[in-house]
Formats: sequence, structure tokens, C-alpha cells
Amino acid sequence: MRTHLLIAALPLALLPGCSGSSSSAPAFSQPKASAFHPGACRSVADAVRELGRDAHTLNGGAKPDPNMAKRLSDDQDVVFKATGLSPAQKAAFDKLVLAVGVVRIRNDSNTYEKALAADFVKGYEAVVAVCT
Repeated sequence: MRTHLLIAALPLALLPGCSGSSSSAPAFSQPKASAFHPGACRSVADAVRELGRDAHTLNGGAKPDPNMAKRLSDDQDVVFKATGLSPAQKAAFDKLVLAVGVVRIRNDSNTYEKALAADFVKGYEAVVAVCT
């Protein structure tokens, strides 16, 4: 009898895990690298796009894994070193660099919280706004 109960309960136990796959959040889309303005914006477009994907992944509830942590570090460095920026671009780039830095520090210290992803997304969106 216990075997029958276990078998009957198993599909119910799996349902919560399956229900997470049908998210009501809109799919993430971003401009192509070629849509970024020539110059500084275009030179960092690939890094900004990767940061955007990671920001939206984290905003969806994920935590940074070791591969993402490495990408965050590499891409933050590319954006940080961008030159030839207008004042508006510099402000947006700084916002993104700061948000990534906070995520990285909190991840490294095992104190990362999903709420940090909102600022990360805002930083990404600020760069996209001034670069496209």
C-alpha cells in the first residue's frame, strides 16, 4: 500500500519544479551590437550585451555561478576602460560598472541578494539608452 501512495504522490511532488518553466516574464531582447553608436559604445557593445543577459538572468532569480562571475569581471573591466565617452555616456557607464561591482562583491562574500539585480538591470538599460 505504501508503494502505491508513493507512486501516486510522486507526480504531485514534481509539479512545483515543473511549474517554474512557464514564466510570465517577457522574453529578454536587446539591440544588436551593430545598433550601438560608432566609437566607444560600439567598442563595448559585446560586453554590454553580455552584462545585459546576465543582469536579466539574475533579475529572474538566479544567483551568479562561477562562469557568470568570471564574465561579470571581464565585461566590467571592458566597460570600465572605455574611452572617448560623452558626459552622458560616462554617467551611464559608471552606473553600470558600479552595479556590476556591487553584485560581484556581494557574490564573492556570499551575501548576494536578488534585489541587487534591479540596479544591475537599470545600469544596463542606462548604457543602452545612451548608446543606441
